[in-house]
Amino acid sequence: MRSLLPLGLLFLITGCIARGPGVAAAQYAAPPTGDYAVDLPLERSHWIVAEASIAGRTVRLVVDTGAANSLLSPALARSLALPQVGTVPVVDFENRRKQLPVVTAGLTLGGALFRDVGFVVADTTELSAAACQPIDGLLGQNVLYQTTYEIDIHGLRLRLASGPEQLPPREGGQQLRLAPPSYLAHLRAPARGLMPRFMTIDTGSPYALTAEDAVMRVLPIADSVRAPTMMSGLHGKARVREETLFAWPDVPVGGLDLRGVDAKGGRGSTTLGLQVLDSYVVRVDPRRFTLQLWPTGAPLPRGHAVLGLGFDVADKSWSVTRVVPRSPAERAGLAIGDVVLAIDGVALADMSAQDRCLLGRDFAARPQVRLTVVHAGQSREVELVRAPIFQVAALAGPPLPA
Repeated sequence: MRSLLPLGLLFLITGCIARGPGVAAAQYAAPPTGDYAVDLPLERSHWIVAEASIAGRTVRLVVDTGAANSLLSPALARSLALPQVGTVPVVDFENRRKQLPVVTAGLTLGGALFRDVGFVVADTTELSAAACQPIDGLLGQNVLYQTTYEIDIHGLRLRLASGPEQLPPREGGQQLRLAPPSYLAHLRAPARGLMPRFMTIDTGSPYALTAEDAVMRVLPIADSVRAPTMMSGLHGKARVREETLFAWPDVPVGGLDLRGVDAKGGRGSTTLGLQVLDSYVVRVDPRRFTLQLWPTGAPLPRGHAVLGLGFDVADKSWSVTRVVPRSPAERAGLAIGDVVLAIDGVALADMSAQDRCLLGRDFAARPQVRLTVVHAGQSREVELVRAPIFQVAALAGPPLPA
């Protein structure tokens, strides 16, 4: 697995685009006229991906509820000759800024036409690399904010409607009040100070929970580990940075009981990501500032059950870039810089580039694996079985009342 490959790009994806020339055009789309309801299939490919149409061209977009703006690749924007209407400054994790162009186009989703959609034009190479398939851009809140939307990640459906009455009725569940800024789906984070802290409902994050430093400092975290993480993205070369892994403490978020759920902290944002949202059907009504959740039956991830390895997968042999403390990988004596030659007896050099990509993308979810590695100049075989790095007491009952 290319360890947390898209984090640099996620700084763009999670809505961290400052206001400036062209931002108004990038922020808002004109919704379809009249009442409408569309039901789109989703594909789970590291993120969740939906097909749409721009100027008669079918495109594949990451559905990202944590993005203030939508995005298109430069190649697609050029091939469609989309008009540029301005620029926006983009800030990366190192606080470096660059201006990116904004173009406009009509966007058709399941027969519903959203007019004058603003798209930030940015490289989608790493999105495609992490998904192991071409990704043309992402669908952000400048479109989603104009609708009542429902995302069923577990059931792989995206529903957009002019109002909640156009969506299927559901029994039970839980309704939460969204916090400002209203163009993103925010819950209040468990932190106080001069600046309010928010937890974003973020399908653009492939993790369970993330917490920025200011939120981590107020959490009663009983146990944690520090793990190196390879990050790369919009600016510069890949680099290694440490992150804190912990199990979420007994601190509700918007009334949700998330005790023991996998969490990571450090620089970045505070989010409820795909691994949590998979446990719920999520319905957001921006006009009423409400979020409704219904449990899907998918269990919440608790205790960081991991193999504990991350790789640079650029070549036909993989270099280990991450070993999680207390993990099966660390207990097996693996170290950063070790080279993986084969997985379950199949040499990486004998695989196609696509098969290696898919193997790397899905590696972290494997229950167990047998690796042939070169460690300290010696080749050996290592058997890893997925195991937790934190002990979390079992919690009775479903994640939400049904």
